[in-house]
Amino acid sequence: MINVHDYFAVNWEATSDNIRALLAQHISHKTFAEAMCVTKRTVENWCNNKARPSIDYLVLMAKFFNVDLFDILVLNGQVQKSIEEQDWREAEEIKRKRYKQGDLNDVDYDCKCKEEFDSNILFYEYIQSTYPISNLSEFLLVLHLIDTDYLCDILGRMFGNIGKNNDYVMNQLMFLYDKISDDKAKQFVEFYKEYYLKYPSVYTIDDKTKLELKLQKYEQYKKILESGVIDEMRDSYIERLKDFGDKLLMARIGDRGIFEGFKKMEKQLYCD
Repeated sequence: MINVHDYFAVNWEATSDNIRALLAQHISHKTFAEAMCVTKRTVENWCNNKARPSIDYLVLMAKFFNVDLFDILVLNGQVQKSIEEQDWREAEEIKRKRYKQGDLNDVDYDCKCKEEFDSNILFYEYIQSTYPISNLSEFLLVLHLIDTDYLCDILGRMFGNIGKNNDYVMNQLMFLYDKISDDKAKQFVEFYKEYYLKYPSVYTIDDKTKLELKLQKYEQYKKILESGVIDEMRDSYIERLKDFGDKLLMARIGDRGIFEGFKKMEKQLYCD
């Protein structure tokens, strides 16, 4: 069974690689060191995994680079194999054996033992990884592919549950995703999620990376692009994007800026 403490521990090699890549794009080591109130040697040690920045410094970095903390901080689980159903089922079985021992009946807490703690963590991590829409970026990526009748109905259902019943909301989003009928556009979404939204994103890979994981993923990405199989999927995706933009304009839900926004998104997709 996966050890949850190892799985969620920080992978400092991957984290230092992210710091090094971000600095190379935005600021010199000397200036960054002055801004962070540390020495240039300290910054260089962060970049080479010879020293580890505290959470305070990592938060400041995320604010400065305008990225999510977890765009810098990498966990072991992100560079190892994902949690599978069998992993949390094994943890659940261990928890049940502990309960059968009969020494927890007088405990009032919801989580009564370490085995239940491990089981809960693995379960929620597995479920989160199986949702096709788990964040705003993924929702916006598929918004124009969703049937409008389904979308209006589901939004009404979700309204009273947002912030209260996250599982219900996520299941409704999964339903919407499953109902997308354009298979080619959907395949493009999966490609985009894998190589742009999941760690490591191809945007974070440069010639100076030292991580085999990043290099392998970038090679896979290039092979897919060179094969040409993605072109038809992207064309289908963009065609649906155009249709959605036209519907917004016809419904007078916004101004010319919305249309221009869709045109920019279309151009960016082709450039990538």
